[in-house]
Amino acid sequence: GFDPAPGDVDLTRNLAQHHSLVAQEARQVLALVERLNLSALQGRAADALRTILSTFSPALRNTASAAETLQAAASSWADQLSGFQAEADTLERQAAAATAHQQAVQAQQAALPPGSVVLTADVQTASATVNGIHSQAQELHQRYLAAASKTAAGVDENKSLWESTEPVRTVLEAVLAPLDIVAAEHW
Repeated sequence: GFDPAPGDVDLTRNLAQHHSLVAQEARQVLALVERLNLSALQGRAADALRTILSTFSPALRNTASAAETLQAAASSWADQLSGFQAEADTLERQAAAATAHQQAVQAQQAALPPGSVVLTADVQTASATVNGIHSQAQELHQRYLAAASKTAAGVDENKSLWESTEPVRTVLEAVLAPLDIVAAEHW
């Protein structure tokens, strides 16, 4: 019943793919924004737009970088998780076979007359095998936790990237808010 490597590999790969798509979209929008020529615009509105673009472009770059970092982390974790789960599946099959053998030996010993020590060594060997497999599962779980921590630490190292994406969210909220209001009115 112990799962030393929980998780969903396909879901994690899907998450990595979504992060990749976000990075691609951010890079495409960045390319469009960088091609804007605002030199013909005059006045306070033009100055305000230039100010927004001066913070928006770096934030878009950071958004793409952050998404790429998340994609790499999720993709790496999916590969590691797949390996851990393959090991866990092997251990589970070994544990099932060892437990069945242990139960069979214990049943044979129970069928012998009381005080008989004929199968005692076999029972002890079977129990030691089951315990050894359980120890391997615990060790696998510790390696799984260490790998998960290392992957998370790699993402945390880039924490400043996430914080620098705030201008993108702010601009998108400003652009989308009127559309939300219109949609709400329509409903």
